[in-house]
Amino acid sequence: MMNNRLVSTGQRLPWLVVTLGGGLAMSELVKHFSGVLTTEAALAGFMPVMLGLSGNVAIQAATVSIVAISREAPTNGQLRKLIREELSIGAQLGLVFAVVIGLYAALRYHDPQLGLAMAVSAIAELLGAATLGMLAPVALHRLGINAPIAMGPVVTSIVDVMALAIYFTTCSFILQL
Repeated sequence: MMNNRLVSTGQRLPWLVVTLGGGLAMSELVKHFSGVLTTEAALAGFMPVMLGLSGNVAIQAATVSIVAISREAPTNGQLRKLIREELSIGAQLGLVFAVVIGLYAALRYHDPQLGLAMAVSAIAELLGAATLGMLAPVALHRLGINAPIAMGPVVTSIVDVMALAIYFTTCSFILQL
């Protein structure tokens, strides 16, 4: 019984270290863009919204990928079809949330440029999240790594860092900060 727990701990620990690395990378991004947050404080309030949406879209796409892998290893043709489907879904979700978040930001803060920044960021983040969410489990599986155990920490860490980088870069550019 104790041996099983040690084996399970050993299987999970490396992937949680990946999570720690992702969190530290996000900390560095926030520090790097601290001037942007100081100039436009409203951006801090939208960070959890944007990261939450991106993370959930990625996990949904990764779950679809895991299900496809569990049935049988998808061929390259099947993989291309899955990627196209997830990109389409990511784009549709991005557009829906771009409108909602963009309008909210523009109206709540009386700033159309802020609304535009949120909208563009939402589209880019959700497209990226859907793509990474779909591809990460396939890559893990092809590398011989237990995708169901590694998927969560790998996908969320990569997507969180990607989404935060897109968010700050997009907002900095559109808002000219």
